[in-house]
Amino acid sequence: MQHTPSRSPRISRRAVLRATAAAGVGLPTVAATDALVITPSWLSRSTFGFSADGGPTSAADAKASGPAARLLQLSDLHMKRIGRLEEQLLDAMNASPPDLLLFTGDAIDTAGGIDVFAEFLAACPQRSMPIGILGNWEYRSGVAVDRIARVYEQQGGRLLVNEAIEVETSGGPLVVTGLDDFVEGRPDVAAATRLAGKAAQLLLAHCPGQRDQLEPAVSQGVDLILSGHTHGGQIAPFGIALVTPGGSGRYIRGWYQGEGPPMYVSRGLGTSTLPIRLGVTPELVAIRWPLT
Repeated sequence: MQHTPSRSPRISRRAVLRATAAAGVGLPTVAATDALVITPSWLSRSTFGFSADGGPTSAADAKASGPAARLLQLSDLHMKRIGRLEEQLLDAMNASPPDLLLFTGDAIDTAGGIDVFAEFLAACPQRSMPIGILGNWEYRSGVAVDRIARVYEQQGGRLLVNEAIEVETSGGPLVVTGLDDFVEGRPDVAAATRLAGKAAQLLLAHCPGQRDQLEPAVSQGVDLILSGHTHGGQIAPFGIALVTPGGSGRYIRGWYQGEGPPMYVSRGLGTSTLPIRLGVTPELVAIRWPLT
């Protein structure tokens, strides 16, 4: 049977113009809804293994290697209320409590945020130790550093400002060093070597640009850096960051190796300046680290 090609229906110029106009209205509306409502509340979880000898590995490989430190990184909460995103975070943390909850700066950005953050910490798993550092927005919030420190201490945690502590984890001892903020504070990188050699070394630095300022002697003693600050660009259509804040250096998001210790830059959780996210979902980072 011979097939007769079908004719395409004729489309009038007026119909084309009408459809184009509708798209012109619809697409910005969809993009705005995504940036304002959907993406900022769409929590994603990034799970990795880590080996000081070989850098990031799969979580399955890390689990197969035996006991390990279980870490959760929460960066750039910019907390204003406990809403849908924060409830998702609490559900994820309480479902599988880690050894350490690592808050890598900008937990708050206004004076009113400190009470909300205290409420959030109180709802976190009690068996997990919260450890935090300061970001640029803690300083801009006007909240006194000692008040922020008390919020952590009330939940059995610590705020580290150019300090290093040794903690016990499921995988063994781990030294956690927290630097002051690179932009608004006064980081003292010598603090990173205070407990050098005692155990595996984790450095928390809010701004990833800090990595390029570490002296070689300090870099050699650090096994892993966790950072945030960039929000992954926050507005990054098709994953392309249009701008990053001062202190980001050459870093945007994800793993960086070579020319220094391995570093993971979190996309963060909240929003800064504008209450939108485009192309970069909020990120809860889970790392399993065999220490022995």
